[in-house]
Amino acid sequence: MAFGYVSAVGGLRGDVARFQISAPIHKGNSGGPILDQSGQVIGIVTSKLNALAVQRRMGDLPQNISFGVKGEVALAFLESHAAEVRSARDGAKLENTEVAALGRAVTVLVACKPSAAPAR
Repeated sequence: MAFGYVSAVGGLRGDVARFQISAPIHKGNSGGPILDQSGQVIGIVTSKLNALAVQRRMGDLPQNISFGVKGEVALAFLESHAAEVRSARDGAKLENTEVAALGRAVTVLVACKPSAAPAR
């Protein structure tokens, strides 16, 4: 669980389906929920900026520049695949520990392992 803020309403090169967040994202975080201060899912973590590539090109090491797909884009995808979606009204502002607890409650690890090679 990481805390940050929405730092741009668009993604790289004007990508309107994504937004930029200032949260440290680590390997395995993709697919995790991005929650607002009331615990509502507003997006899904998708990637982080390649800081080393930017440093080589620009001479500066950017930190905590990550991206997520916007919640309405994820919702449209789920609805187009007939997934059951439940939503709630915006709630009151929660403490960070409460938001973190909600995030843990709605997040599961999905690990994909290669299948064994077929016998010949």
